[in-house]
Amino acid sequence: MTYNQFNKLVIRLHQLAREEVPPFTIIKDLFDFLDIRKDGIIDMHEWMQSLSLIDVFFTKNIFVSPLILIEKLGSIST
Repeated sequence: MTYNQFNKLVIRLHQLAREEVPPFTIIKDLFDFLDIRKDGIIDMHEWMQSLSLIDVFFTKNIFVSPLILIEKLGSIST
């Protein structure tokens, strides 16, 4: 998956969830996090390996998705 494909995926997922689309910097940081080999393409191995590093968080039985987690962590570090 290229960055453009990933960007379209993130935008569509946020639209379906009726959530605000994150800014470019958040989407780019998430793509760079998933792109372990830094070759500009996320393959299935990188996708699975990266997502296995993220713990699933539960807050009062409400699932916090990895995308929201990365978005929140990004806003904390800025």
